[in-house]
Amino acid sequence: MNKQKLIYRSAGLQVLLLTALLFMNSQKATAQKDPTENKLSKYELSIDLVPIIDEGRFGKIYFKIKKFDGEQEKGAFRLGVSKGTYMLWNNDESTNPEGVTTSYDKHSHFETGLFLGYEKYKKIGPVLTYYGLDIKGWHFKDHHTPQNYTDDQGIITMGICPFWGIKHYLLKNRVSTSFEIGWENSFSKNKNQYDGMTTYFTLSELQLPYNFTINYHF
Repeated sequence: MNKQKLIYRSAGLQVLLLTALLFMNSQKATAQKDPTENKLSKYELSIDLVPIIDEGRFGKIYFKIKKFDGEQEKGAFRLGVSKGTYMLWNNDESTNPEGVTTSYDKHSHFETGLFLGYEKYKKIGPVLTYYGLDIKGWHFKDHHTPQNYTDDQGIITMGICPFWGIKHYLLKNRVSTSFEIGWENSFSKNKNQYDGMTTYFTLSELQLPYNFTINYHF
């Protein structure tokens, strides 16, 4: 394992510890406000721990609105974001040994992913299993302007992902953990511009995404 990977994982564990402390403090505050432990929670906020541990950054974040049959949880609508990144930087001017000065380069990078879906619950003992389907979209744009030409890349991806997961409640039904695996089929359209030339190509992918989340119910 290289040094950079260890740095990422160290940062990730720190973020994970801070997130756990925030969840625990939220649980204490909720318990003081409302002594009714069995009060139904209508919403759920979930954070994927895999990229935090592996790369030291946030990945998928889910917001869920639960659906009930009486007091029984039947499922939830889910809305999420992932891969939210925006960067902008410039390279300074430089002069070569012949005395020729090169103007600085401009570089920008943006990417984000969104998904919308529904999950249906089935309880087996103390464990809640669920399954459902997500519709996903992802946008990536990289703009580079060196001297005298432009280098751009843009990608738009759409996909569907059926999934299955298990959830176990902790801390008086306010905090839970989940493991989820999916079967994602996506279709991408790419546009590349380089030195005045534009090319297009399409790509179809099949992936097996997974996540391990900590969830707060409120």
